[in-house]
Amino acid sequence: MFKYYEITLKKEKSNLRNFAGQRKKAFGRNQYVYETMKKTRDQRMCKMRKRHYKKIIFIILITMIYSMSLVANEVTLPNQNVGGEGFYSGVLLALGDRESLTQTIYLEAEIGMVGTITHLTYRFSGNGAINPDTKLVTLYMATTEKTAFIDRSDWVPYSSFTEIYHGYLNDISYNGIRDIVIPLSQPFHYNGGNVVIMAQLHHQLARHPGNNFYYRNISSGSNRYRTLVLWYNNNIPTLNINNPATADWGEYWAAQVTMTFAPETHEPPSNWGTPIAGTIQNPYLIDNESYLVRVSNDRA
Repeated sequence: MFKYYEITLKKEKSNLRNFAGQRKKAFGRNQYVYETMKKTRDQRMCKMRKRHYKKIIFIILITMIYSMSLVANEVTLPNQNVGGEGFYSGVLLALGDRESLTQTIYLEAEIGMVGTITHLTYRFSGNGAINPDTKLVTLYMATTEKTAFIDRSDWVPYSSFTEIYHGYLNDISYNGIRDIVIPLSQPFHYNGGNVVIMAQLHHQLARHPGNNFYYRNISSGSNRYRTLVLWYNNNIPTLNINNPATADWGEYWAAQVTMTFAPETHEPPSNWGTPIAGTIQNPYLIDNESYLVRVSNDRA
């Protein structure tokens, strides 16, 4: 009886050792499988993250490129000078007189782009003596086949023009040199051709000499005028804009102007969504293939 118990006990101990060894082996195998699966999963996640990061970078680049395309274009004319420059009373608006009219031609080759003109900017030198509420002006724009005025009666007809601004130039009440930016109340859609700008200074009782606009001399030769200037100093309005009299001056110079064009718009491919200029914020993974990207629109 005692011997049987002893043998049984030894067998049980042997079985326990065998069981423990099997569990250890099984654990080792499971550990290996677990580590292999973890390594494979980490590799897959790394590849997925790289792929998603590439998507995010691509989205950011597309957004940046599109935002850059929304930058307004500007061109300053004339871009040459063949005989002098400076500030003068008969440029654009003859503020030293009671009433004036000017027409100035700018060539298509000088402009070099097409689009919608939204602002005009002129360089101005003032003596601070102007009451801006007395300076009512109207600006017009047209395209023309003329490259110059052949004589002082060669006005572009009033019927050819589009009114682009009517109001008071409040910025000219200034002592010193500055740029006057004129936002056009009617943007001008320019598709090419030579441009003529007509500026009318409406009748004013006060005269303010010494307040001048900047010009550049851009042409030379007999009867090849780029600007016509007509002025009056009567006590009552005299100018007939529909049929202006012979200009007092025909000049080879032109008022320097900066034309601001609206940002270009591009038609996206049909498989795109609607592009929005803005800032990508907090992208995060919503499944194995997609990110949720919020874009805040920076434009008012």
